[in-house]
Amino acid sequence: MKEFENSDVLPESAGISISTLPTLAAKGLWRGQTACAVTAHRFYWVTRGQSRASILAATRGYAAQMLIYVPAGVVAALPVAPQMQGYALTVPDNLPVPVPAFPAMIRAMRVADQAQITAFFDQIVQEVRLPQSGSDHVIESQVTLLSVWIERRQSRNEFYGMDDRAGRLAEAFLQRLEQEFRRDHKVAAYAAALEITPTHLSRICRDILGRPASELIADRLMLEARRQLADGSAAIGRLATALGFANVAHFSRFFSLHADQSPRAFRKAAQSGIQPGLLAGTRSRTAPARQAVPRKDAGSGRR
Repeated sequence: MKEFENSDVLPESAGISISTLPTLAAKGLWRGQTACAVTAHRFYWVTRGQSRASILAATRGYAAQMLIYVPAGVVAALPVAPQMQGYALTVPDNLPVPVPAFPAMIRAMRVADQAQITAFFDQIVQEVRLPQSGSDHVIESQVTLLSVWIERRQSRNEFYGMDDRAGRLAEAFLQRLEQEFRRDHKVAAYAAALEITPTHLSRICRDILGRPASELIADRLMLEARRQLADGSAAIGRLATALGFANVAHFSRFFSLHADQSPRAFRKAAQSGIQPGLLAGTRSRTAPARQAVPRKDAGSGRR
């Protein structure tokens, strides 16, 4: 797959972002390693390589010729390695196009399907590179066709959510963490909201998500801190306050502990395009996440 220039931002009127997977990986491997939710629908078309995706509390492997879809507001982590090929597309939730209501991971087994999906993304790229009258409408039509392709193949959807109480608690924790991580840094606050003990919550997180609750909270804080440092220009003190730290010294100690470098050093390296050592991620994982169990009543539908 050919790389293309100016891949990250469409004309502002479109509000859509598209990038090749190598371009996405080059921006920092840490971006896809921590589960988070965004206010846009995410489409990933993988043409080479493999990894593991976590959507809500379920972890599934994905490989070449797989189309992955995550609706806006759904917590997910989709790691992308530099050797992978394919596209990543984000579509704002307020764009007037029909999209599937539930996550999807669908393998395009037929060559014709693979060519069709690639053509959808290639057409979007073409409209990005050479925008002209009606480009926004062409792009929206391609997103609609992608969504219809997913809907018509729901019987082959390999994503299923967790279907037991522990799994539902893990999902509830992740969704609450996404809402409150800037304000609540303590496991006890999340456990109280879920009406369980901190020990029970950490046990569930370790068993299902592969890490204790305290580390997942730290991961989410670090992801946001890295994003703001790499992509923004706000003063570090202002960032510390926005993330709920008492002062910049506390934030700097926290960041340095988890990244092995200061916030200032990280910003300088990231904005210079350098990705050394632990710049790619936080501490190593302690245990594999539990695999999702197929749920018989998994459904599909559009918004």
